[in-house]
Amino acid sequence: MMLATLRLGRFGAVTSIVILVTIASIFSLSGVGPTTMISGGMGLRLQILQAYFATVVMVILPTAGALKSRGRLYELKRAERWLAAFQMPPFR
Repeated sequence: MMLATLRLGRFGAVTSIVILVTIASIFSLSGVGPTTMISGGMGLRLQILQAYFATVVMVILPTAGALKSRGRLYELKRAERWLAAFQMPPFR
C-alpha cells in the first residue's frame, strides 16, 4: 500500500485502500479472513476490522497529501531557480 502511494500518489493510496477493504471484507464475512483468530461474534470481528481500516486510512492518506505538497514545493523551487538564471545583474 505504501509503495502504491509513493509511486502513484493519492490515486494509488485510494485504490490500494479500496482493494484492501474489498478483499478483507469478503474473506472476513465468509469466515476465512484475518479476523477468524479473534474469539467473539461476527460483530466484534467486523468492528476490529473497521478499526484496522481506519488506522490504514489515517496513515496512507496523509502520506499521499504530504507527497503532493512536497512535489508542489519542489516545482516552485525549480521555477524560482529557472527564473533566477535569466535575471539580469544590477547596473553599477
